[in-house]
Amino acid sequence: MKKEARQVHEFNPLDHLEDHLRLLEHRFNRASSNELIIEMKGRWAEYNVFMIWDHETAMIYTACGLEFGMDEGTHGNLCKLLTLIHNNMWIGHFDLCEEKKIIIFRHSFPLRDVETVTFGQFSDLINLTLQECDRFYPAFVLLVEEGKCPEDAMESVMLETAGVA
Repeated sequence: MKKEARQVHEFNPLDHLEDHLRLLEHRFNRASSNELIIEMKGRWAEYNVFMIWDHETAMIYTACGLEFGMDEGTHGNLCKLLTLIHNNMWIGHFDLCEEKKIIIFRHSFPLRDVETVTFGQFSDLINLTLQECDRFYPAFVLLVEEGKCPEDAMESVMLETAGVA
């Protein structure tokens, strides 16, 4: 039993991800042994995708912040927009970090009893993060920067998505 617990704590999937990112010449920063930040270009913005490894829970936590010029008056409408957005998501969620005045996409990926993670699995996780940030970025812009109501901001995004399909 002690050997199994030790193996879980020695396994760090970010080491594997770092090797692949280096081979593919992606820009990233290894902030600590348990945190890796990948610079990614999205459709609407450049994102910093944070990958954090938690040994105790055996989870990879992914976060990506979207920065807008938010003020106190947008809080209620942002909460309403987040509810509308979450009704259209299968995985992950957006949070409003009032302290830093940013919107954060978050997702956690369990890795208990896993000895390795493929680059394909990491790619899926990173691509999901970029896809969801890019998908809803225009709705946040419409609400925060252009003053649209949550329903109109969401409708614009859903119409664009339907047109792409």
